[in-house]
Amino acid sequence: MRKDSFGNQLRNDLPCAIIWIVWVSRIDIVFNDKQLNLVRICNQIKGVLWFWIGGEPKNPGNYNGAHW
Repeated sequence: MRKDSFGNQLRNDLPCAIIWIVWVSRIDIVFNDKQLNLVRICNQIKGVLWFWIGGEPKNPGNYNGAHW
């Protein structure tokens, strides 16, 4: 892998992560009576990106898709 592949993958996945977490948060607010919490939303976006990109500190560019 190229050295900048981690950054490229992050840039590619960031819009999807934002849309996904905003959508899930909206559902929580509308249907589950949760309050808007921007810190929680930002942390969830970071967590989803970490999961999608591989989340391995020794090799942060090791992206193999979602591991279910």
